[in-house]
Amino acid sequence: MSASETPFFPSHLQDSARQNDVQAERLRVRGENPYRRQLEAVFNNATVALFILDERQQCVYLNPAAEQLTGFTLPEVQHKTLHDVIYHTRPDGSHFPREECAIDRAFPENSQQQGEEFFVHKDGSFYAVAFTASPIREGEKTVGTIIEVRGTAQEKQDERLVLGQAATALDNANLFESARRERARAESAYAQINDLLESITDSFFALDKDWRFTYINRNAESLLQRKPQDLIGKNVWEEYPEAVGGLFYTEYERAVKDQVAVIFNEFFAPVNKWFEVRAYPLQGGLSVFFHDVTEQKSFEKERTQLLAQERKAREEAEIANRTKDEFLATLSHELRTPLNAIIGWSSMISDSRLAEKEKAHGIEAIKRNALLQAQLIEDILDVSRIITGKLRLDVRAFELASVIEAAVESVSPAAQAKGIRLQRVLDSGTSLVSGDPSRLQQVIWNLLTNAIKFTPKDGRVQIRLERINSHVEIVVTDNGIGISADMLPHVFERFRQADSSSTRSFGGLGLGLAIVRHIIDMHGGTVEVESPGDGKGAIFTVKLPLMATRTVDAIPSDAIPGLSEERVHPTSSDFAKYHCPEELNGLHVLVVDDEEDARRLLKTVLESCNARVTTASNALEAFEVLQSFLPDVLISDLGMPGEDGYSLLRKVRALPPDQGGQIPAAALTAYARVEDRLQVLRSGFQIHLPKPVEPAELVAVVANLASRR
Repeated sequence: MSASETPFFPSHLQDSARQNDVQAERLRVRGENPYRRQLEAVFNNATVALFILDERQQCVYLNPAAEQLTGFTLPEVQHKTLHDVIYHTRPDGSHFPREECAIDRAFPENSQQQGEEFFVHKDGSFYAVAFTASPIREGEKTVGTIIEVRGTAQEKQDERLVLGQAATALDNANLFESARRERARAESAYAQINDLLESITDSFFALDKDWRFTYINRNAESLLQRKPQDLIGKNVWEEYPEAVGGLFYTEYERAVKDQVAVIFNEFFAPVNKWFEVRAYPLQGGLSVFFHDVTEQKSFEKERTQLLAQERKAREEAEIANRTKDEFLATLSHELRTPLNAIIGWSSMISDSRLAEKEKAHGIEAIKRNALLQAQLIEDILDVSRIITGKLRLDVRAFELASVIEAAVESVSPAAQAKGIRLQRVLDSGTSLVSGDPSRLQQVIWNLLTNAIKFTPKDGRVQIRLERINSHVEIVVTDNGIGISADMLPHVFERFRQADSSSTRSFGGLGLGLAIVRHIIDMHGGTVEVESPGDGKGAIFTVKLPLMATRTVDAIPSDAIPGLSEERVHPTSSDFAKYHCPEELNGLHVLVVDDEEDARRLLKTVLESCNARVTTASNALEAFEVLQSFLPDVLISDLGMPGEDGYSLLRKVRALPPDQGGQIPAAALTAYARVEDRLQVLRSGFQIHLPKPVEPAELVAVVANLASRR
């Protein structure tokens, strides 16, 4: 296309251009402006809307992006002011005076103008835009205006004005190349390119086909931290070898090879910054626009970290709430279970109908369960003292071996009852320590009790005391159920148990080991646990510092206050006698409970009212009993090892009516929350009977169920 045919050339220049077309063609052939094709390609492919006005402020050019934005073509706006075409009216319908628009001030004031306005689309709709109007100078003379416009609805994307501005500058060079045949005019156009490239907000550089720098603007110089004169003509990969093989390298190669624009974010290690990059292929090279997004990336990283922290805090809070609820349910169960035996047997003992043998058994059951409940309460109080910082030590010097002996004696009956071999290997005479003997006995008692509880019948528990350098070690080893790898890190946490479900096989609140750790910490020692895994036992190791034997005399164990074979003391209460309803006479009742004391109490109470009672220690045994005879009433505990009471009742309700499928049933349980009661009734039990239950209440409930047959 000749200069006279260039549609965006100022009209006063077109006349002189027509007179010199022949010379212009010669100059073009001689290559006076070698970057024309590159400039033309960049301008025509620019995504920003561009307008060129002549010195009369009439439109002589708009690029395809401008046509798409406004809906107008060049013939429709040529030789008209933009005000008359696209911003003559405000969105409210009022007239928009031309003198109030900054676009029209760029030429007369010979200064760049920026702002935001509403343009009128060809279809009559309004749309918001942001614009930059810059005067076009030829030496000292202003010959026109170049306007770049972007729709603010895409402000985030169109913030990258560099492409449009660079395209404007590059195509302005093409404009002047076509219009001027003199070398001076070409040099002036090149200077104008530089001005526009230096005025864009993004950083920019250009590469030739051999990856050599051909242009670098000031913003790029600042971000790359290299002067243009140090880079022009040099290979980008030789200057920045760290980028070879990375995303910059692969994306630039792809842009040139596939002739596609590439957009990406990447960290540029040589300057320790993140860049957002847009690279566009040109004939014989590549143009690259980029800007610093390091701060944005930092904000994104910080936001991601905050979200992760918030999510973790929420999960921890949910776990804490769940743990609290589970603990309260377990606390209710563990407190009510011994109460059931205590209250029941207390009422039974006062009944003259009870045989002396049964009375003796009842008294023993009361004592045993009272001790258990007192221990639970003491553990709760100890945890409260730990949390409030009120747990105190009565420190003195004493022989640790004697404290261990006392603890072993106190747990021996429990070990013998399960057939567990309790071994002690004590290095006596070398265990003088400074501390609270009563609290350390509590530690050893807790560790031994735990070991016995979690070791099956005929198992083995060993406690070993030995001196190692300046400290003593107490090691409690068992061959019990072991501890899973998931549970090991949480063993010494308050309220944490490996199994808190209604089918758990072992009681307790999950407080003992937390108390152990705190007491040992107060003594300046450590406690650790290890386990090969489930079913492979556990090893607890306590380390305490020794004290010099010459400084004090050890206190004999029998002179230490609070040191005894029993850690808690029994309590008892009397309850009213009960009346036997006639409905119980000859009634056949099936009682299911994993606690022997509870089973025996229920059996004794009901048989004292002439009921026939069959007992089962678990759900499986109870279901087998149902296969042999059909009881009139079912009384079942809920929390039992292996299979709970809910599961048992589901299996019972699945039976035909003539096989016991509709047998009246009551849930006798230590789970006594409102939600527990609702779950009981919804699962098919007729009555929720919370522990502890008095004999009078028990016989009344059974009589009530009997009347429903």
